Amino acid sequence: MGGAFIAVADDENAIHYNPAGLALISLNFIDISGRASHYFNSSRGVSGRGLRVSYARPNFGFYGFYEYYYVDSVAHAWDSYGNPIDAVYESNIFQFCISAGFYIWDNLAAGVNVKLSEQHASGNVMSAYDITSWVADAGILYKNNGFSAAITAENLFDFSSSTVFVENAYNDAIWVNQWAILINAGVAVENEFILAVFEIKNIFEPGLHDTFPDLSQSRRSFHLGAEITISNMLKIRTGLNSRGGIEGDYAISEFSAGAGIKAWGLEFDAALVAGCVFDDPMFVVPKVYLSSIYEFE
Repeated sequence: MGGAFIAVADDENAIHYNPAGLALISLNFIDISGRASHYFNSSRGVSGRGLRVSYARPNFGFYGFYEYYYVDSVAHAWDSYGNPIDAVYESNIFQFCISAGFYIWDNLAAGVNVKLSEQHASGNVMSAYDITSWVADAGILYKNNGFSAAITAENLFDFSSSTVFVENAYNDAIWVNQWAILINAGVAVENEFILAVFEIKNIFEPGLHDTFPDLSQSRRSFHLGAEITISNMLKIRTGLNSRGGIEGDYAISEFSAGAGIKAWGLEFDAALVAGCVFDDPMFVVPKVYLSSIYEFE
């Protein structure tokens, strides 16, 4: 739904998007999902794939996640003779997240998650490096009579360390706290047949420019989503988001569409996301998401 979910947060995706939603779910969820993406323009191609396994129950949830990216940039580097060569870059990311959510008032819940990430990256024109990070997010969620509102705070703390490998040697960086909290807000309205969601990500970014001074403008993004219930077994989802980039980067817009079929406690979802960069019409971002979910009491 265009990435707009913090005000919905009614299934296992609450673990990541808004852990407060775990207080509101009444079932157990087991989810196995995968995704693949490829985007390119005249000078760069990026391929990625990922796999996630999640488990959520009332008040608690966790997931494990793996993602791989391969980047090939045309003529963005030079060999020792000054000839242009393709710059190749690979990245492997492993992440584990644990979340909890609880009611703090009538119709109002709060939650927190902690994520441990390990990333290894290497390339033909760069030093290989490893990054380990601990990140915590928090959120609140209000739901009543078909209306929902939510606020989340990402990166309440972000403790990271890195190891850089240069010619069979390595250099350990000290643990640092990259203080750059990102505040998101969203609302949702729903009835028996339709759910509509609006969300603003990075609406407020305390500490961002102190930690990352190269960012010359906000990374704020806007998200719209809708879910239409066709029957007890079939739902259709669609979404749109638009976001800006840092100086020298592009603004990008993405459209998503998907469908979910549910029967006997099993749900199968498929979604396609396609996007383009405003300043480069050759830039295309197709992504495919597949998910299988088992719900039980």
